[in-house]
Amino acid sequence: MKYTQGTLGRVFVARLEDGESIYEAVEEIAGREGVECAAVMAVGGIRKGKVVTGPENPRGRVIPHYEEFDDARELVGVGTVFPQEGKPSLHFHAGMGRE
Repeated sequence: MKYTQGTLGRVFVARLEDGESIYEAVEEIAGREGVECAAVMAVGGIRKGKVVTGPENPRGRVIPHYEEFDDARELVGVGTVFPQEGKPSLHFHAGMGRE
């Protein structure tokens, strides 16, 4: 096993307004603040969205399956930010539910 120790740098906390995109908000903050890499945690609610729920065919070519919703859900998620084509890019996984 190989591992290393790091230290916690800056911490940003943001509350998104109704209609704002998690991806756009995180990437905007990262770009504005000069963040090159980051861990992202999210908890709260989301009113509507379009999410990838897995591949269309788990045994075939990987084509994402999308689900759209407009019924408000609770959300908890984690992600990372790393540069892609010179700009911060969020990769995010989340669990959402109702009731």
